[in-house]
Formats: sequence, C-alpha cells, structure tokens
Amino acid sequence: MTDVRVDISISDPAELTALARWLGSQDGVRVQREAATIEPGHLGIPDLLVLFGGGSTVLGALKMLPDFIRSRRSDIHVEVTVKGERVIIDAKNANKALEALAERVIGSAISV
Repeated sequence: MTDVRVDISISDPAELTALARWLGSQDGVRVQREAATIEPGHLGIPDLLVLFGGGSTVLGALKMLPDFIRSRRSDIHVEVTVKGERVIIDAKNANKALEALAERVIGSAISV
C-alpha cells in the first residue's frame, strides 16, 4: 500500500509543535516538520507538518484534529492539504470538513 501524504498548517504557529505531538501519537503515522512554500503575494507560515502513512491510518490521525482544536484556549483553524486540495478545519465545521478529507484520503466517502 502506498503512503498518503497530508500537509498541515495551523493558524497559530506557536501550536505547531503541540499539534505534531498530538498527531504523532497515532500508531503508523509519521510526522515531519518542513518549511512551507509561500506563494507569491501571500503571507505564509514558516513551517508545516507533513503526515505520512496508510490511508486509514492517516485518516485516524486527522480525526483527532477536532479534539486538538477544541482543546486550545484560542480560536484556531487547521489547513489540511490532500492531493492538492485544501480543507480548513475549525471548531464549527469539523465534522463536515472531515467528511471531505475522508473522500480525498481514502478515495471514497466514509462516514466519520
């Protein structure tokens, strides 16, 4: 089975290390910190997280994002890019956003 790559950035860069630890607790998922590519004319964050693993394993890690977001004191959002498509997850849209991610990660709609 081919590994899936998922890029993750967070609205509060100070939370990036905590998010890496949170996601890295999922068995079978590798988490790396990389310098982000900033598109011309856009402000960007200096680093992003990259998750690697099998589709269902990566999806399991992504399902942990709403709990991480809700556990923070400030309103944050997480931007997840899978197969070139971005999905923004925040406390208000977490369930719908996870459905969209599941379709991209697994390749078919999965109830989350």
